[in-house]
Amino acid sequence: MKVASVRRGWSPLLGILLLASPSVGAAQEAVVPASAGPVEVNQVGSDWSQAQVIVNAPPGVVWDTVQQVPEWPRVLSDVEQMRVIEHDGPAWVVDLESRTLHHGMHRYSVRLDPMQRRVIARSRGGGVSVDSYMLVRPGPTPSQSDVVYSLRIETSGVARLAMSEGTLHTKQAHIVESTLEDLQRRFAR
Repeated sequence: MKVASVRRGWSPLLGILLLASPSVGAAQEAVVPASAGPVEVNQVGSDWSQAQVIVNAPPGVVWDTVQQVPEWPRVLSDVEQMRVIEHDGPAWVVDLESRTLHHGMHRYSVRLDPMQRRVIARSRGGGVSVDSYMLVRPGPTPSQSDVVYSLRIETSGVARLAMSEGTLHTKQAHIVESTLEDLQRRFAR
């Protein structure tokens, strides 16, 4: 798996998993070649981390796992804890804490797009701004999926003083890497 940082060029309205944002297209254009092998991290640019990986399950099966928002703490190793606050069809509001960031619980708005097999999420508050985007699409064979995950984390105020930009980008890349590795492991043959 390759992880690459992608320069900012995304709309301020883009959030962790927001649908139809112009920034989603920007991240999609910068996708690196997918891999079913070990993770390889590349830092390019300064704001976005993105990776693409082949998962050994059809897109519908992978999507069924990804869209089960309440199951994320059991599926994704970086989710320390999570509480569902609201759920209305494809829209979710959750409080989530990342093991990597150790930033406490933050409120995220999550939007699922089952037609595009896309998850968009956003969090703003406490000096931390997070935007993420995941796409599950057909892989090289009918029994495989190509999963793309993009993430941007920005800090401000006191939160910016607590962590250097270099450390933040390293942690951001780790979250992308671990999320995609979790999906690969879940469907390993």
